[in-house]
Amino acid sequence: MITKLGKSTKTCVILYSRRHFNPVAPTSLENSSAGQIARSLYEELSKMEEYEVHYFDAFDHSEWKKMKVDLLVSLIDNLDLARWFFKPAETVVIAVNQHPLERLRLCGLAPKLGIPISALSASDGIFQPYKALSGVNEILCVGNDKTANSFRYFLKNCNITETFYSTYLGEQQSPKQVIRIENILILMSSIGYRKGFDRIYDSLTKDGDKLSQYKFHIIGQPEGPYWKDKVDALTENYSNVHFHGWVSNNTDYFNSLLNQMDVSLFPTREEGLVGSLLECIHSGVLSLHTSNSGLNNSLDELKLNDDGDLNLLQKLSHISGLDPQRIISLQIEQFTQMQTQMSNSPNIGLALRELITSGLSKQRIQPRKKSSFLTYSKFSISFFPIISKRVNLTYMRVLKAKVSITFPIFYQALKKLRNFMKFDASS
Repeated sequence: MITKLGKSTKTCVILYSRRHFNPVAPTSLENSSAGQIARSLYEELSKMEEYEVHYFDAFDHSEWKKMKVDLLVSLIDNLDLARWFFKPAETVVIAVNQHPLERLRLCGLAPKLGIPISALSASDGIFQPYKALSGVNEILCVGNDKTANSFRYFLKNCNITETFYSTYLGEQQSPKQVIRIENILILMSSIGYRKGFDRIYDSLTKDGDKLSQYKFHIIGQPEGPYWKDKVDALTENYSNVHFHGWVSNNTDYFNSLLNQMDVSLFPTREEGLVGSLLECIHSGVLSLHTSNSGLNNSLDELKLNDDGDLNLLQKLSHISGLDPQRIISLQIEQFTQMQTQMSNSPNIGLALRELITSGLSKQRIQPRKKSSFLTYSKFSISFFPIISKRVNLTYMRVLKAKVSITFPIFYQALKKLRNFMKFDASS
């Protein structure tokens, strides 16, 4: 315990992304879904008088400070290192994607799809320490039933709460009057495997001539050279494909682009909740998406295949043939569906406060015996190189981090001891 303004106060550490949210300075990504989630957590916990709240970047352990921690609120990324470093009395995990083993299974499918291992990044989940989930008190899941159920599958005593961030609650912007489907938006914060960009690439290269009546607008940041080459290949070979790069969603340029769009595409392979999808639906842009994009239910007319071929040509042809009033009706139905799910789920910051107030579960989360990847029913043989690479790299990453954190402390201790011995000898 520490004393603050004469009150007995506990210490809480939040580990999220300072790139998306910084309590002391604005960031260019603060309006992104990650920025909104982090802000909600920080602001709601800061209202609790019994907690002294510290916010650190989960991905930069060099800024972490040793202290007695009563409550750790953290992403799964670097959770093993965080629990070793802070030794918290209680831990709440913020899950913004599916369980790490399910994410690894999907990564294991990449070679079968012709995607090299080198094209996968940390955001695809290849380095998440799934064993660190053992012993945590609670999981706050930002996403849909599919996301939460992936944790229930692998964990027992799974104290998980489905939450939302409610930025887009409120009235829908006026439904768009679409006379002819022409401008198609492909909006991805990061262009890569997890977001399913390879599926867009395959659809455009397979049916490029038949899709020439549409203009495709790509917004996002490629995750490395492999994905940048894919984007370049599309823009060079198809005059109706336009790449706008990364565009912040709080700019006039972004709003202008969004207002021109007739349909948006979200071929997401795995994600808790796609903030861009909520943004498009709220703006009245009809959105075609997979069931992995964060909404519990998809209207049949707007659902993209979760696996394999997107059937993009078939979907766009169907939408293009609809009566304008039917398109408006679909926009309203999709918005109502989003609002219903958001209204039935608590805001993530408020949900955390309620959990803390009522008392976090004392029955710690544990893995199921049958949840190892060797007994996983959907196991893929190409999983093995991913698992091997992940285990080795994660072990080295944690070992390196522990050394980089521990050595300066050890060095300072030796220095103090040396100075003490010099002082003692001179006396």
